[in-house]
Amino acid sequence: MAPVDPNEYKVDVDKVNELTSEKTVMIVGSAPNYPYGSIDDIEGLSEIASDKGKWLHVDACIGGFVLPFFKMLGEDIPKFDFELDGVTSLSADLHKYGYVSKGASIILYKSKEYRLHQIYVNASWPGYPLVNTTLLSSRSAGPLAASWAVLNYLGMDGYLALAKKILSAKRKILNGLEKLEFKIVGKPESSIVAFTSDDVEISLLSDEMKKRGWYIQVQPGSKYLGFPASIHLTISPIHDELSEKFLKDLEEARDEVSKKPRPPVEDFIRQTGILEKSIEELKRELPILMQMLGISTEIISGEMSFINMLIRELPPEIVEYVFKLIINELFS
Repeated sequence: MAPVDPNEYKVDVDKVNELTSEKTVMIVGSAPNYPYGSIDDIEGLSEIASDKGKWLHVDACIGGFVLPFFKMLGEDIPKFDFELDGVTSLSADLHKYGYVSKGASIILYKSKEYRLHQIYVNASWPGYPLVNTTLLSSRSAGPLAASWAVLNYLGMDGYLALAKKILSAKRKILNGLEKLEFKIVGKPESSIVAFTSDDVEISLLSDEMKKRGWYIQVQPGSKYLGFPASIHLTISPIHDELSEKFLKDLEEARDEVSKKPRPPVEDFIRQTGILEKSIEELKRELPILMQMLGISTEIISGEMSFINMLIRELPPEIVEYVFKLIINELFS
């Protein structure tokens, strides 16, 4: 896996070029990435793919139905699709900025010759010739019908109007965050904005905003991976009407959080010795850990700020394993 630039959080194209070898099956770039809304240098990746004869897939799941309309509205959106010779395939989710129900996504190929490899046919059994055009087999056609209906209802004009509202909200929010002295993480070229702060604890800020009716996503970050804690905003058209209220509440929440002491996360790590525990010890002591964190089969009663801060301080492999144990326990 190639590293990302620590400022814009885009993939390091030179490193991708260095890592690409005869063993490389595929190169993947994001348009945009989910955490920060930055668009990878797809043009640079396209040149590598063309030079080395590799498949280049563009993950435009969240950007596929908004970036083209941003471009039509005059935004400086870098090239990311089939206008680049090296792009082989591209995915886009209809349930994101296509505004349809979940269960329908799109994968596009540069040519039908590439798509041929996706289609599965089996005539080597006693039943009918089995044909699957997607990864899943039996599934409802309902989401496809819903997608067709929404796409035809909104049309180009509808999607363009919705994109215009998103851009308006994004500009208001970015201006407001700057005035409130929050730091933007990455390069928000799409409909996603992520921000952090050197002065207030981001996880506490999220909990404080929840008291005001805002459910915003904390990205805990990782001390081990070098990612800062941040708040992620996926901006929708409705936020054009709500951005001023959001910023006002954010200012009040920031002032309130600045008065609060930092939760004793380091003390918890030291007292539990979680960094030194083996897998078997973590399994055995899981009930105690869950109780200390306020997690039971009925409810997560502990403050999420403490849990998010703990995630940031622990190695990813411990976080992943403890999550598996807890989920397995909660849904048993």
